Amino acid sequence: MARKNTTKKEKFFEDALVQKYVSIMSLTAFLGVGIWMILEPSGMKHASVEKSTVYLMKEIWSFGTGITICVIAIFFLIKTILKIRIMKTFTWVRADSGYYLLRDQVRISGMQSLYDGDDLISFNPPLNEVYRFPKYAKTKLGKYKKAKIDERFNCMDAFWSATDSGYFLYYKGIRVEDLTSEYRGDDLIATSTGSGKRFRLPNYKSSLDNKIRAASRY
Repeated sequence: MARKNTTKKEKFFEDALVQKYVSIMSLTAFLGVGIWMILEPSGMKHASVEKSTVYLMKEIWSFGTGITICVIAIFFLIKTILKIRIMKTFTWVRADSGYYLLRDQVRISGMQSLYDGDDLISFNPPLNEVYRFPKYAKTKLGKYKKAKIDERFNCMDAFWSATDSGYFLYYKGIRVEDLTSEYRGDDLIATSTGSGKRFRLPNYKSSLDNKIRAASRY
């Protein structure tokens, strides 16, 4: 049940968690049917055996079917339990509005993100943490996956990525806006018109592959 004053973002997560618990109950019932088949392989002895739903089960009732049902139920039970464990510890999910990142069921928000190929990199300057969401661009909406800290990046230095349509530059975990740029050989020198800070993007002309690379102050 949702808590009082639950926000839309919290409810999104809570509803997904409830669905997982409902799945566990359904799978447990499915497992019970399989065990029943194994214990009574000759057929059901039940007053409702002629009812349509039970009659259909009667047609496939056997020891072998019971084994199959038990294996399937146990497999998905374990999978669902592990998914709940991930959801209640450190998880991320892609949504219509972007993504949610939750640690111990509390959402971490206010981060800025940058694509690294199909992955997404998110910077969290207050904690000096950087998170990688593998295959983010190809991940289906509503699918919860385990979150991890990526120690190859940090919230102190400058990083950039570029494609044929342009580039993004981040410094201390924050996107640098209002940039002007000029070439220095194969490198690109980017200047923030607001702060006056200048950065070198090495080998820019040969790095238009949407991969994150380190930039240096210039």
